[in-house]
Amino acid sequence: MIAHLSGHSAHTIRMKNKPTPEGYKNLSLCDAGYTYTFMFTLWVEKNTGIESVVGLNETGHLVWHLVW
Repeated sequence: MIAHLSGHSAHTIRMKNKPTPEGYKNLSLCDAGYTYTFMFTLWVEKNTGIESVVGLNETGHLVWHLVW
């Protein structure tokens, strides 16, 4: 999910082909129009505090963190 930002920030993400092309990137767990949980991400640093689970790739680790 991208939260729209019209100002300037070092943490802004730009994705040209998305409905909201510029803003803050949030990782979120959503279903049927509801957001159950989310966490902010920063492109200037890696996600800290995410535990590694054997057998999962980086995306899998993020999903595990949101679900658990």
